[in-house]
Amino acid sequence: MLPNIILSLSGLSLLTGLYFVVKTRAIYNNRKKREEELLTHADHQAQHLIEKAKEQALEIISAANTTAAENKHQVDDRTNKIAKEHLQEFEKNLQSISETIKSVTTKEAAQFRQEAGKELATQYDQVLKQVAAYKKDKFAQADNEVNQIVREVFEKIAGKLIPADQQQHLVMQALEEAKKDHVF
Repeated sequence: MLPNIILSLSGLSLLTGLYFVVKTRAIYNNRKKREEELLTHADHQAQHLIEKAKEQALEIISAANTTAAENKHQVDDRTNKIAKEHLQEFEKNLQSISETIKSVTTKEAAQFRQEAGKELATQYDQVLKQVAAYKKDKFAQADNEVNQIVREVFEKIAGKLIPADQQQHLVMQALEEAKKDHVF
């Protein structure tokens, strides 16, 4: 019975370890997928913003009526200003995405820890119940064997009139034999 409990505990430990590995891998994959989606979205936004900035720059160039040097200077200034504005907007979006990823990952990790703790507590309670049942069974078995030995000694004693010190010697001898036979 004890080897079965040890084998059960080993299997339980292995299953718990596998559960943690699978759950951790799933969290990692979900987080990685979200990061990729958010980065792809951010890249598309950046490309869109750059295209928009180029279009605005071209509109500025075509609408200007000043000399080429003035136009170039105005275009450069306007393009830099637009690029800075779009870059600031992009940085805000990227910061928001980063905070979202961090928040989601933190929540998922906390949830995973909570679920794992509940699972371990349940499994630990089951093992304690199995150990208690095993102890109860072994103690009952030992009680039965002791009762059998006492009965045998009593039958030996009851069959003869034996002095008290010889009876004590017979009881001790029977208990030693029981020990040798691994009854205790």
